[in-house]
Amino acid sequence: RMVNTIEKTEGDARSKVKSTGNGEGLTGYLIMHDWFKKTTDQGKDHLIEMIMQPNTPKHEYEIAGAIEKWESMYRRGVETHGPEFELQEPWKISALKRLLVGKIKDEVEMNKGIYKTYGDIRNKVMKWAISKKIEHDREKAKGISPMDVDHTTKNEEEEGFLFQLQKNYYG
Repeated sequence: RMVNTIEKTEGDARSKVKSTGNGEGLTGYLIMHDWFKKTTDQGKDHLIEMIMQPNTPKHEYEIAGAIEKWESMYRRGVETHGPEFELQEPWKISALKRLLVGKIKDEVEMNKGIYKTYGDIRNKVMKWAISKKIEHDREKAKGISPMDVDHTTKNEEEEGFLFQLQKNYYG
């Protein structure tokens, strides 16, 4: 009965069911189901696009955060859509490379033979990107412009801190 179908829906789903008219509850349900499937497929397509073509950060200090965001989105896709959503190694590497800018991008490209797996590239990039983020945050806290090439911020104590932070993060 259409009354039951209308009572059990709300929002866009309800308007889809109501558009079919009296006595057409099953037709209303089929229209609602088709609409839901299409909108869900659009969401899945959008997620795939965001995973395969992530937004490239503008600055080197944004790379670590961009990688973590990408990995979180990728995990969510696999959890939601199952194992068929998992990317093979070359695809993951390609997506990771889209997140690189500046010197680390050049480093990875020049040393393709050394960094063969996603994990190899990720480890190298994250160590480098975290140091850039720390450097940027330290300079920002001191009121130093990251574009000030005449100013150096590292002294022995700061280098020791950075080394210790990276050591603790990566073991």
